[in-house]
Amino acid sequence: LMIIVCKKWHVAKRLLDRIRQITNLPAIEYLFSEEDTPLPDLGGIQSTLEKRARHRRALMRMLF
Repeated sequence: LMIIVCKKWHVAKRLLDRIRQITNLPAIEYLFSEEDTPLPDLGGIQSTLEKRARHRRALMRMLF
């Protein structure tokens, strides 16, 4: 599990894109702030931003 924290969202997106290109690791962008983030089916917890924010720890455990 590698979590990238960055003050500027555009810098983080570029960094994650580059990491994804070089390493071929699966990556998820802005899990808690973008509604259209592609996520696997996690039993409904991934469906809305409100649910993701309410269950942050559980969501992170289910993903990794």
